[in-house]
Amino acid sequence: MKQSIIVFLVFILGSCATTYQSMGGAGKLYYRQVSDSTYVIGFRGKKNTDVRVVNDYVVLGAAEVGSKLGFTHFVIDSLLDKSRKEVFNTGSATGLGNTRECRNAVPCCGSRATTKPVMRAYKPGVEIRVIYSKEVPKDRHLGMFVIEEVLSALKSKYKKIL
Repeated sequence: MKQSIIVFLVFILGSCATTYQSMGGAGKLYYRQVSDSTYVIGFRGKKNTDVRVVNDYVVLGAAEVGSKLGFTHFVIDSLLDKSRKEVFNTGSATGLGNTRECRNAVPCCGSRATTKPVMRAYKPGVEIRVIYSKEVPKDRHLGMFVIEEVLSALKSKYKKIL
């Protein structure tokens, strides 16, 4: 509840600015206004967040934004996969190397290559463009949602997280 109030205040103070909110520790929600009733809503998951959770959270975020704006429905006009793979260096080098100092980046005779341990992470993300309305939309789109139904279903599904 506290997060929703903060998001709403930030939205009112800077309606064209991108705002962020935490979604139960799974990642960050962001959104920006494109026109009076069109917004881009995105969610960036943390390391190895389940893709289904990311998809649910972006739709939940769209419903929350629409509800705060007084809309009753929204459609997904477009969808963009914003997932990424990252590689992290986890620290010190491993392996045996020659103790002689090497000069000019030329390998020393008899030295062995050293490797630094790395960790790979998949960070799912999705961005949707939504069009809000105060009635059932008539045009063809990827999906049409009733805001109150989305809020009820997804908040119930993730009640332990949110």
